[in-house]
Amino acid sequence: MTALCVGLMAGGNCLAETGYGPATTVPNLPAAPQLPKARNLIDQTRAEADGKSRGCLECHQGVEVMHASPHVVLGCTDCHGGDPSPGLTMRQAHVAPQNPVFWQSSANPSDSTVLLNHESPEFIRFVNPGDLRVAEQACGTCHQPIINNVWHSMMNHGAMLWGAAAYNNGAAPLKNYRFGQVYGPYGVPLKLNSPIEVTPEMERRHGLLPFVIPLPRFHIGQPGNVFRIFEKGGEKPLELGVPNPLEPPGRPARRLSERGMGTLNRIDPVILNAQKTRLNDPLLGFMGSNDHPGDYRSSGCSACHVVYANDRSPANSGWWSKYGHQGLSFTGDKAISKRERGHPIRHQFTRSIPSSQCMICHMHQGNLFVNPYLGYIWWDQESDGEFMYPAEQKDPTEEEIAALIRRSPEAAAVRGLWGDPDFLEKVAELNPKLKHTQFADYHGHGWVFRAVFHKDRAGNFLDKDGQRIDHADPQKFAKAVHLQDAHLK
Repeated sequence: MTALCVGLMAGGNCLAETGYGPATTVPNLPAAPQLPKARNLIDQTRAEADGKSRGCLECHQGVEVMHASPHVVLGCTDCHGGDPSPGLTMRQAHVAPQNPVFWQSSANPSDSTVLLNHESPEFIRFVNPGDLRVAEQACGTCHQPIINNVWHSMMNHGAMLWGAAAYNNGAAPLKNYRFGQVYGPYGVPLKLNSPIEVTPEMERRHGLLPFVIPLPRFHIGQPGNVFRIFEKGGEKPLELGVPNPLEPPGRPARRLSERGMGTLNRIDPVILNAQKTRLNDPLLGFMGSNDHPGDYRSSGCSACHVVYANDRSPANSGWWSKYGHQGLSFTGDKAISKRERGHPIRHQFTRSIPSSQCMICHMHQGNLFVNPYLGYIWWDQESDGEFMYPAEQKDPTEEEIAALIRRSPEAAAVRGLWGDPDFLEKVAELNPKLKHTQFADYHGHGWVFRAVFHKDRAGNFLDKDGQRIDHADPQKFAKAVHLQDAHLK
């Protein structure tokens, strides 16, 4: 027995030590054959890549290589699709849109809203391979882990934006947000599931979400407190369609229906407002509105990594400021118009992203996020108002109001001069004439932003030493401390 134990100990499997007998053994199997590694697109030869661009370059002479690194070897159709065969016409080589009336040129359409939801994946890829609906086919061949992360990023689904609105207005009872905006090919709203299993503890301590779902239909949204129907003083309303023009004081009409939620006219306005205003949300699923300085961008990966001209301030745009703020192209591509707005500066990716590109999205709410980093907040609609309003009051028609509100959510712009896009983009050129403030050169969503300066309690400008600056000093804005973030300076 001792000899047996010693023998087993020599093999490391003594019954007395383990109590479970010898470890399970696995027979030696032949090693699995080593399959050749899947070939990556960037491993193709230059000749192969050139064959995928030959027909494209017949027209797009001088276009920049999208990836500046010489180690990335790609052809045009690797990313964009289309037909690169030489000798084709534009219609033969390009992918046709399903809604050609909105795509009259190669520029991003102005006020495109949900247009991408009504286009084919093939056309979206042709216009912008970085769009998240199709990025897996283009960018994902090399950067799939990054694509996965962006899909689940708040920059894509915006769950915090809708969740905060729903909770703070009583439409959702919990702070565990569930609503978000994610679209797949052909504009299908998606439920976004977490790539990992999320436990209640992870959700409570770290804010991880197990899933995000689209907004529900607004007409099933219920008011925050349905029991207010039992309050004293209420008056039962007449049938819908027979309105009571006089609502007695202290006896507001009960607008809850006996037939169910949303069947009379008492519904929760939170979901309805979110559905109506979501196109102004700064999310990656759609392009920018491409109609104001500060609104020029594409969607998906390209929203950040392809720079557009949005701000002439060197502090905000760095060396990109020399390209202006009108969304014009400065590409070497001879086929691209240099006078048409809605084009990137160049056909090239960058990781040197200026603050002006971040500002396109991160300006909601106007007194927070990137605005104070740059030293700006919303204009108060009064300071130096003599330069911003017409000499005589303007009374627009309902049609004019509707058209302007579509471009800008700021109702005051209807009566102000900045409701005119041509005036708005030149607002910063008023700065030498202004007495009380200075305006920013970007105007996302049609808004006007003013600079924030260091002042004392009486409103006097202060210089870097805390000394008061004479209000009549013509150099007061240059001497005053512009309250930008220290990292920007």
